[in-house]
Amino acid sequence: MKLRKVSEITQRHSTGTQPAPRSHSECKTQRRPIFVAMSMHENYCVGTLPILISCNNHIYSTCRMAGCAERHQPVDEEKTVMGRFLRLAVLMLLCSAVAATGDPVWGQNENGVQSGPYRYSFSYTPIYQFETDLENGGRFEVSRHYLRFDVIRSFGRSLRMGLGLSYDFEKWNFDDLPTVAGATPWSSLHRPGVSLPVFYTFADSWTLGVTPTVEYSGESGAQFDESLIYGGIVSLAHPFSRDLFLGLGFGVFDELEDTSFFPFVIIEWTISEQLRVTNPLRAGPAGPAGLELVYAPADNWEIGVGGAYRTYRFRLNDKSAVPDGVGENEFLVTFLRLQRKIGARLTLDLAGGALFGGELSIENADGDKIGSDDYDPAPFFALTFAGMF
Repeated sequence: MKLRKVSEITQRHSTGTQPAPRSHSECKTQRRPIFVAMSMHENYCVGTLPILISCNNHIYSTCRMAGCAERHQPVDEEKTVMGRFLRLAVLMLLCSAVAATGDPVWGQNENGVQSGPYRYSFSYTPIYQFETDLENGGRFEVSRHYLRFDVIRSFGRSLRMGLGLSYDFEKWNFDDLPTVAGATPWSSLHRPGVSLPVFYTFADSWTLGVTPTVEYSGESGAQFDESLIYGGIVSLAHPFSRDLFLGLGFGVFDELEDTSFFPFVIIEWTISEQLRVTNPLRAGPAGPAGLELVYAPADNWEIGVGGAYRTYRFRLNDKSAVPDGVGENEFLVTFLRLQRKIGARLTLDLAGGALFGGELSIENADGDKIGSDDYDPAPFFALTFAGMF
């Protein structure tokens, strides 16, 4: 369903504009065209019909069912959110630094090869998605920050168990949307998550993997217990030769009034000393692991080209025009990356690519789709700093 203007739905209502009065009590109700599916800012609310009130150059909102107006001031949480994010990033990096102290490294011998029961890894990825046009008018850009920290422990030769921590932060900036007062669908999104991977090897090196996952996915201010996504990944893989590790898996997740299911392929195929095929991403609530062709022209350099399908849902806060509604971003991503190894334990990746077939959609709290809008191919640039100890 494409976006519809309120004016198209309410043509039988009269419209009018009156000068903004000096006091709130003198404010006059105005009906103006807004895009129903995109009116998700604190400045609006939904009853049987969105009604806007203009007073002293401010926009107030009410619902005809409620019969009252409430003034909502947009809150800039970016500084607070980024401060928390940076503190979390520093904490995780410090944990990695502690794990890296000593010679040899915990869990590794002097050559950087895993030798003990524990393995630690971390990564930090800032991504900038350049400004992109929406099909029905307006444009947007996104700044993303992804943080990962994992630890896994071996229990003999057959069993491995671990803990995975993740935190994703996205800052969306919309511009020139065809809405009153420049209202935006959402601004800051948060996705902290916890996973508990378990791998069991049996019967001639078959490996069964089970990874239960819980993730919060919501706009700033969204209700916590209504923003939880939970489910898991199940996989079965086998080394068919020294050069080919192959398997199949599937993911099932309860995602905010929706259940997602997807299959995926696990592959680590060494075609030659310089060429291999692998999975570039971690399968999870956002989708399967994708595929990547990697070329290693020298010992410390890699060039990779790949792609994946991604989709994620997030809860809106209860002050939006669709209280406790759900937003969704769906796209195909392709990328080209260049990696430089820094010693035996650290890597630095530069990547560029684009999102194709992108669609933003909005549902109400009951899971009924209100509207959607496609967006043009969206180029992006990313940097990843990662380490394993």
